[in-house]
Amino acid sequence: MENQRKWAGWIIIGVAIILGATVLTLNQGTAVETPAAQERSSDENIMRQLFPYAGEGSDAFEKLDIDGLEAHAVLRGGETLGYTIHQNVQGYAGLIGLTVGIRPDGTISGIHVGGDQFRETENLGAKAKDAEFTDQFVGKEVPLELGQDIDAIAGATITSRAVVDGVNNAAAHLKPFLTSAPAAERTANASVIGYGGPVLVRLSLGENGVIESIDIGGARFMETEGVGSRVREKEFMDQFIGKTPPLTLGEDIDAISGATVSSQAAVDAANDAAAFLAQ
Repeated sequence: MENQRKWAGWIIIGVAIILGATVLTLNQGTAVETPAAQERSSDENIMRQLFPYAGEGSDAFEKLDIDGLEAHAVLRGGETLGYTIHQNVQGYAGLIGLTVGIRPDGTISGIHVGGDQFRETENLGAKAKDAEFTDQFVGKEVPLELGQDIDAIAGATITSRAVVDGVNNAAAHLKPFLTSAPAAERTANASVIGYGGPVLVRLSLGENGVIESIDIGGARFMETEGVGSRVREKEFMDQFIGKTPPLTLGEDIDAISGATVSSQAAVDAANDAAAFLAQ
């Protein structure tokens, strides 16, 4: 009986050792793979912020060989929506990670500022990451001039200039991939507060005053997922194409069910952008 208890004890200890070694091995494998996977996920998330309409999965991003820089074509259903390019630029306190999104027509879809080495001064240069600064770039054509096209952050001119110069440099590298840009005076942005926050609209008008293209969203877009967020979907935006502002919700544009506030904000912002172009 005593021997049986001893053997049972040894068996339990042996099983515990095997299980412990298995768990340790699995954890070690995860530790090796996780940082790279996290980095890829972070890069993809940034690119999707700049191009919310990108296709699903990794096939939406095609890597480009541009002077050793991290650059991608952004695709949806085989159509090129634009390009992203990442570089590190020298700021006031260190390197600034800058990702720039540019549409085929040469206009900027957005920028992302940050990176692991970002050390700009809190409440000064660190504001380069804020939407108040980055939203200025959306819809504009390069080259940009600080103080004319882009307002510098108060007390952080060096940081502001580093970002503007970085955007211009990114566009220069992408120039061979771009088509001719539309006349700047026919493209404008406007933002109106929706249900969850600002709804930014960028649209282009043809010579006859009709809407030729429209993007809805913006870096601070916070409308309810699956409800107000649907104003960014192609089905809703396609309603604007070919129509002449000002537009009326319920007559010219059908509201999204359950998202009247978000729909109205998008229509109002489109009207504001068109009114700016008519001045």
